[in-house]
Amino acid sequence: MAISYASLYLAVLLLSTIQFLESSMLGFASTPIRGEIQASPEEYSFIAVLYACFAVLSISKVRWFIERIGWRYYVFFSIILYLVGALVCSLSDEKISFSIGRAIMALGGGTFMTIGRLLANTLPGHLRFNGICFFATGVLLGTMGGPWLAALTVSEGHWQAMFWALLLLACIVALLTIIYAPKMELPRETWSSSSFSFVFLLGLFSFFILYLLQRSYYDFYNEGVILVCFVFLFLGGLISIFYTEHQRERPLFRLRDILTKRYVAGVGLFCVCYLLIGMNNYVQPQYLSTGLKYYWESIGVFQAVALLCTLVIWMPVMRFLLPKYPSPVKYWVFAFGSLAVYAWIFCSFSPVVDVWAHIVPALVLSGFFISAGMGTTAMQTFREFGGNEQLFAHAYQLKNMLGQIVQAIGTAAATIFMQWRQTVQYGNLNINMVTGDPLYSRSIEEMSKYISLTYGSKQSDALAIFQQSQELSRQAVFLAGVEYYWLIFWVSMIVLLVSVVQRVFR
Repeated sequence: MAISYASLYLAVLLLSTIQFLESSMLGFASTPIRGEIQASPEEYSFIAVLYACFAVLSISKVRWFIERIGWRYYVFFSIILYLVGALVCSLSDEKISFSIGRAIMALGGGTFMTIGRLLANTLPGHLRFNGICFFATGVLLGTMGGPWLAALTVSEGHWQAMFWALLLLACIVALLTIIYAPKMELPRETWSSSSFSFVFLLGLFSFFILYLLQRSYYDFYNEGVILVCFVFLFLGGLISIFYTEHQRERPLFRLRDILTKRYVAGVGLFCVCYLLIGMNNYVQPQYLSTGLKYYWESIGVFQAVALLCTLVIWMPVMRFLLPKYPSPVKYWVFAFGSLAVYAWIFCSFSPVVDVWAHIVPALVLSGFFISAGMGTTAMQTFREFGGNEQLFAHAYQLKNMLGQIVQAIGTAAATIFMQWRQTVQYGNLNINMVTGDPLYSRSIEEMSKYISLTYGSKQSDALAIFQQSQELSRQAVFLAGVEYYWLIFWVSMIVLLVSVVQRVFR
């Protein structure tokens, strides 16, 4: 019995690790992977949309499949699909096969986080908290290891090794679950039902919402009004099909029972967290690499070291303090206060900054936001459903489906904001960059003399102007990043105040 519980703990740990390791690796290594599969930024982001759409569909059917084929077969077949998709991606050298592989991975592995948390919920009451701790540890391990492993594999010239690592971890989970996963059979009268039209429309509306968000990266300033109108149109369609499902006697999701005040407030806070994470995941690497000129591989190491520190500090807190002092407000104050300090440090940087005195401590604080903010919200949101596995599963599936869409909204919002502010800042910096300006002419002349020592006098002027333009672009990114982090600072302070004055969670 002890061995089976230990094996389930390990399976829960690995399931959450795999999903967060995959997303952090492929997000961090997007630029080199694009080059390897010969995809433009637009095409690569479309692949991400495809993955998210299939993930939403697979998450929606988790409980439905478990009720019919049981835990062992469902997890095993999900992992088989995931292995096939990861293998296709690792063998891909062009975008079509890579996109097919990612779609298959989404069908199998887009549910791993959901499966891991539901699996932890099957443990007996006194062991369930241990399972949740292992699940949270996996989230931090995946988030921590992704950038480091991506930087390591790409710098060694073997980007496919990212998928080999995922294959290895998934094989271990398959072995553990096929032996130790619960054998329980659920009574047929408790099964949820599903209609083809609901699943089809869910996939259709999710795809169009995500696709329009992806298109906003490129067309927002030309066709912004049209894009926003269509996003709201498809959001309305998504809400309407859930409303129709809500009226059915045996729906896929028991919305009547799960839409309590606590759950709605908790999911709202989750959406804020997912939005901020999606925005930070886009801006942070760009700010550090382009704005502050750190090597891509170094940024991966910075993030890994910072999140390791977060893990070492936070895990004892979660294991020993949370059960004794469960009131959530102090943890939210700590989480959003950490995010505010992280943003304040990042927006206070000069162009030359010390890594270990400023960047790594700030990244540690960002890790506290993820661990304390998301972890506390999870414990509070689903408290009412802990004794009913079906209600808990439906509530958790719905939250994760929303998470896929909200993170995409965060990425789109951050992209549009950075494009806007970079354009404004570049225009401000470029005012005096004209031939008649004495300071500009002098700097070009001095730079040209220096370059001529290596490349000769014929190319020196053109290279000097090119380098000056590059430096201007870098400074525009840096200033746009400073403005972004001021925005994050004020948003985190507002959420902190709301978490203090709210009366739903006490």
